[in-house]
Amino acid sequence: MIFSKTLYEGKSEYGTLKVQKRRGTINLVSGRKYLQSSYRPGKPPVGTVWDYFLVAPLFAPNPDEVKDVCILGLGAGVAVKLLNQFYDIERIVGVDIDPVVVDLGKRFFDLNDDNLEIRIQDAAEYVQESSEVFDLILIDAFKGNAIDPRCSCREFYAHVIRHLKPDGVVLINRVDNQKPPSLFAQCYELAVRNNIFYLGLQKPLPKQIIMERLEKFTRGFNGRNAVLKTTSEVYRRG
Repeated sequence: MIFSKTLYEGKSEYGTLKVQKRRGTINLVSGRKYLQSSYRPGKPPVGTVWDYFLVAPLFAPNPDEVKDVCILGLGAGVAVKLLNQFYDIERIVGVDIDPVVVDLGKRFFDLNDDNLEIRIQDAAEYVQESSEVFDLILIDAFKGNAIDPRCSCREFYAHVIRHLKPDGVVLINRVDNQKPPSLFAQCYELAVRNNIFYLGLQKPLPKQIIMERLEKFTRGFNGRNAVLKTTSEVYRRG
């Protein structure tokens, strides 16, 4: 039997936190055993929910031109490590309300990337107050195992769109099927394990191009067939 080794156990203003290591994988668990981050240093992606964040640039007109990224809900920074491993990202702004979680990312998840700028701030406040713009925005704004309601309303998404460049893309990670409002030019849906990803595009792309990119990129990913089968267009404006 393989047991987990506890590397850290404590609390922040937002709940209990535990860092565990098992078979070379480092996990950050919050609240009642909610897996908030999972990091496999030095190993290729296998198809975890976090690995599938890597498909987001594929929804841009030119994935190689995705250079500026914002992560709303930085957590321990797993998305940062993955994006820097597979793409030539010049700048990542990571926003998180919990400084303790970010510190755990630095201590246990190698969150020390040179292109990362960290903002300790509520994501809903950040999108209202900031003037920065990005090629890609990842929204992973959970509190425990629930979506922060302030990061689900129409007003929030309207602010998010202000931060997108003309070819920009938003990936929204959810555990329910609450679709984003019809504010993007186009929206796709992907079922990833127990989560649903919504991809909001500023510039529409034909589904055929999306599927060809997904087919090629996700070879070797667990759950790949299910994701490909469930990829669908939610809406397209105009």
